Amino acid sequence: MSPRPTPVRTAVTLEHATAAAVSGTVELAADDPMFTGHYPGFPVLPGAYLVELVDQTVRAGTQGELTLTELGRCRFRSPARPGDRLAIGCGLDDSGDLLRVRAEVEVRGEDRVVADLRMSYARTES
Repeated sequence: MSPRPTPVRTAVTLEHATAAAVSGTVELAADDPMFTGHYPGFPVLPGAYLVELVDQTVRAGTQGELTLTELGRCRFRSPARPGDRLAIGCGLDDSGDLLRVRAEVEVRGEDRVVADLRMSYARTES
């Protein structure tokens, strides 16, 4: 499987992977371009990048080709800021052709939930 292009410069570090769950961490570098212009004087990680970081975690911890088919719920509860170390936890429900993901992103060491997401993937042949 070839790497999928991603707009995020900082990669997720996979911490744990089983058939039922995957988890990873990422440190948000202050100079990462994803903070540029969002917002001047109060940089906040855009929600689309949180979705991307969860997607990276799922792909790093599972086998096979996946196509994101549904973003069922996206709740952004607290801002992620430069310097935050995010812990990404994903519960997996794999029914063969469909992978359902329940994800929670929190700031490690603060127990502050940044987002919770529900996503679905179709398994595709390579």
